Amino acid sequence: MSMQAEALLALAAGFLVGSVPPAIPIGRAWGVDVCREGTGNPGVSNVNELAGGFAAFLTFAADLVIGAGVVLVPTWLGFSPWVGAAAGVGTMAGRAWAPWLGGSGGRGQMLALAMSLGLVPWAGAVYVTVYAIGAASKQMGLAGLVNLVILVPSTAILYGDDWAVAFGVSICLIGIVRRLQGSPDGREYSLVQRLLHDRERPPEGTQAAAAGS
Repeated sequence: MSMQAEALLALAAGFLVGSVPPAIPIGRAWGVDVCREGTGNPGVSNVNELAGGFAAFLTFAADLVIGAGVVLVPTWLGFSPWVGAAAGVGTMAGRAWAPWLGGSGGRGQMLALAMSLGLVPWAGAVYVTVYAIGAASKQMGLAGLVNLVILVPSTAILYGDDWAVAFGVSICLIGIVRRLQGSPDGREYSLVQRLLHDRERPPEGTQAAAAGS
């Protein structure tokens, strides 16, 4: 089988893996439906809001395992780096636009983090550093955008291989488009707010939230 065929199969397999967010079964175990409650986004933040910190931690851990696994398994099996990169891009796309969720899905931020650490670890280290700064400054939404954008130059500068750059560009584009689309109930804020801060509605307890309730 040619490398191109292997990459296409990995892309399709990754899409299937990514299209089943662990937030859904974990949320159900806590008695909530993350696709219908909260923001409707099957991700760590919505699980945390609806089911609490431990459930969110399990979702985070599951995404790390999935993200690292889809890019590392092809490498362990001796396939070309293009195959691992294709599997990662497919997984990110599947998470963003799962067909069984009506073409919707999660942001894939933790998947992108794990896949970067597994496939391009130096670029992944940059990812972790930016998130640490975002957590310290309480600007995680903006840190997520910075990570998506910086993945392109970091893969180009730190690696330079075509497969690494293709991975960085694809993950960046999927992540940005998904942020702009927002979640089912996320229409209160502008495209700029969704892009820069991944913010779709006023935080609970604020005057803006009270006025909109």
